Amino acid sequence: MKIAIFTASRQGTELACMVATALGEETTIFCPERIKEVAAKNDSGVIGYERLAVAVAEAVFASKALVFIMATGIAVRLIAPYLRDKLRDPAVVVMDDRGEHVISLLSGHMGGANELTLRIAQIMKADPVITTATDLRGIVAPDAVARFLGLRPYPKENIKYLNGAMLDGKKITYFLDQDFPQLEKTQAKLLELDIIAYDITLEQFKREHLGKASGDCDSHKVIITSKPLNFRTKINNNLLPGQGAASPLWGLGQSPNIYPPHVLSLTAYKLIAGVGCRRGVSQGEVMMALHTACHALGQNIDAIYSIASVTIKEDEVGLKAAADCLGVRRDFFSPQELSEIIQKHKLKESPMVKEKIGVGNVAEAAALAAAQEGELALKKKIYCEKVTVALVWGK
Repeated sequence: MKIAIFTASRQGTELACMVATALGEETTIFCPERIKEVAAKNDSGVIGYERLAVAVAEAVFASKALVFIMATGIAVRLIAPYLRDKLRDPAVVVMDDRGEHVISLLSGHMGGANELTLRIAQIMKADPVITTATDLRGIVAPDAVARFLGLRPYPKENIKYLNGAMLDGKKITYFLDQDFPQLEKTQAKLLELDIIAYDITLEQFKREHLGKASGDCDSHKVIITSKPLNFRTKINNNLLPGQGAASPLWGLGQSPNIYPPHVLSLTAYKLIAGVGCRRGVSQGEVMMALHTACHALGQNIDAIYSIASVTIKEDEVGLKAAADCLGVRRDFFSPQELSEIIQKHKLKESPMVKEKIGVGNVAEAAALAAAQEGELALKKKIYCEKVTVALVWGK
């Protein structure tokens, strides 16, 4: 885990050196330039800063965990502009510069803040402060299981529903896809958490366990799979926002949850969106295209892991804004790189597009290039007359 530790005082910097050494992780200490010599003998990297806010901005997306040895209020204000959602936010831990209290502030389960808090508290012989309700009651929540297995819970809005059900004393039943890699090893890891997962095929799971009333105490399901669990719906691509019952809720920046609320999947796959677009496309047009494409596949837009395109589109403001809005990475590939992918996968090309930018298939080729190993889930299609989207399941 790549950890950034931020300090604001001499005493806090001394504690940061102790923590960094004991953690044995890839750690960088950010301290005021005037006291940089305090951490000079530390084996970890040390960076002096003039402005703390600038240091945080530089480290926040490059780090898996942020540790602030300072007041909680300062930490909250510093990280607030960069928060996206519980599946993508880094672990954030706060400790006072006397080393008496260690607080798990953000991303306790998926980011690992609760675990990191306990480790640091043990190092400092401090009081760990964890407020996650399931942890306090000794309940292993599904998103904690996902982190333990190195998987991704989806859809994220269902995490709250299932965690709430567990807090109400309801039962969560776990199922394990029979085609899941290293099936026996995964079952053994689940037993470490006192969880028994029943072997099942995805088709059997859909047939037997979807659509049951969510009020049934046995109806809360978690399926562990390496394959996408699709719920296909018909979308009229000609509808504008707000038109028709099938339209997604564009105006609120939300999309309807196609998964039943009592079902959560823990998956190893990543949904990658390949995007081609006309010059000057707006953020709204890109977002609408991505929404519609995802729903055609039976997924919510928050399933997107990254957006890929050709290098010529690197400066497209609307494309960059859409990626930033979703909090996902952007990957750009040269026409030569995309041409190699086109040949490898025998993709169809558009002569007109090839004449303009040097490659005749951007969306499918870029998504496959970003996935490295992946399967085309949704072939390229034009939306809003300006945006072409293809979707790939990446391993």
